[in-house]
Amino acid sequence: MTKPLLHFAHANGVPSACYQKMLDALAEHYRVVTLPIMGLDPQYPIDNHWQSLVKQLAASIERQNEGQPIYILGHSLGAMTSYMLSHQYPHLVKALVMLDPPLINGFGAYSLHLAKLLGKADNMTPAGKSKHRRDRWPSRAEAAASLRPKGLFKAFDEQCFADYIAYGLTDCAEGVCLTIPVATEVAIFRNVPTNTWRYRAKLKVPAAIVVGKYSHFANTGYPERLARQQPVALHYTEGGHMFPLEKPLATAVLVKKLFDGLV
Repeated sequence: MTKPLLHFAHANGVPSACYQKMLDALAEHYRVVTLPIMGLDPQYPIDNHWQSLVKQLAASIERQNEGQPIYILGHSLGAMTSYMLSHQYPHLVKALVMLDPPLINGFGAYSLHLAKLLGKADNMTPAGKSKHRRDRWPSRAEAAASLRPKGLFKAFDEQCFADYIAYGLTDCAEGVCLTIPVATEVAIFRNVPTNTWRYRAKLKVPAAIVVGKYSHFANTGYPERLARQQPVALHYTEGGHMFPLEKPLATAVLVKKLFDGLV
């Protein structure tokens, strides 16, 4: 029996190859395909509310879905764009699982929308920190030594961190540089969707959202508001915003369980 297709899209700044441990576990049950990198294709520029990135995601799915709706999985940026895609292109989606999406709604969306209009998005998004990130090192070994103790990477699974060093960095004249440049990462953060009012119509596909218990989004009320307004199953799991890279095997088990319950 042929395994069903599952499409995965990654978080901002973290190419899909960095999730290989989770994706390999999912490959026991699905034929896993990915959008390798979002934000670098000039055909799909980083625009306000990530509309072109949604189109990039749709194009990736249409290239690989064999003409049928498939399972859609995304983390952070990939989860939010997958949510918007499920509203705009429901015929592509068999079921949707979102891992800690930046789905800002209610008063928070209005506040951030105003901040974006005033050029103050850096004060309310990770762009403010990201724009100061170091983006090049003499070698991968030095990059690993520099990055491993930092908050974002400290809890990463060992293999996931090794994959980030392998695929989140690329060779450059100075040694190694971020595969997804700081400027791209910052632009994505600055343009985070604040038009969630556009997605008030009920989702036409079965969906679930998973939030890390120690994620910033666990304390915002955004996931709970979404679950009240949409037919979306809300779940919490151990870990922070990067839980798919902190606990990749447990995340794969949870994703399989959620998809099984949705269809």
